[in-house]
Amino acid sequence: MSDVVGRLPVPLGQSALIVFQNRDLKRCTALLREANVPFLPLDKYTGELDDKLKIGTVYRAKGLDFQAVLVVRFAAADAGGEAAVQELRELRERQELVAATRARDFLWWGDVESL
Repeated sequence: MSDVVGRLPVPLGQSALIVFQNRDLKRCTALLREANVPFLPLDKYTGELDDKLKIGTVYRAKGLDFQAVLVVRFAAADAGGEAAVQELRELRERQELVAATRARDFLWWGDVESL
């Protein structure tokens, strides 16, 4: 992940990393810390300019936009019956649209099968 962050075509402070669940946020936060990438959680973001990557869930990112967005999607386990699986799939599709439209100029999408 740090290699992708390092190759961003825009300043780090104008970029965000978006995930879909809090457990995924914890995973990415740990990876960014290991790589010494400065970041700011979206729940602490006030809109002020800085040199930190913004990081948060799609719920926190809703209504915000960034010059560059990295979307990290972890594999989700389908649980429940057919109707529940379909409902979760539709929710995920709506969340993916919200995440993708946070980017003004650059969008990078990463799928993680296992970590």
